[in-house]
Amino acid sequence: MGRTVLHGGTPLLDIISRNNTACADMDGCATEDKRVAGTYIHGFFDTGEIVEKWLNNICPDIVLNLDESFSRREKDYELLKQHFETHIDLTRIL
Repeated sequence: MGRTVLHGGTPLLDIISRNNTACADMDGCATEDKRVAGTYIHGFFDTGEIVEKWLNNICPDIVLNLDESFSRREKDYELLKQHFETHIDLTRIL
């Protein structure tokens, strides 16, 4: 939730639509060598495919398979949810 004002670097992403409305915005910032970057898009780096592409830009010789670790994280979130629902009285809180 924000807007990037660049004082160096380059935009990380070109945004062509926000809430199904066409636009021509930019988001985030990356250093010229692409080794450091950030974005306001929540969850952008939460998929193995995005992270692999990002890391391959930095070091093309690296071989990764991040799908397993990202799917494991989803299982961990589900276990956390189940634990929370078992031990917390949600109706009392809400």
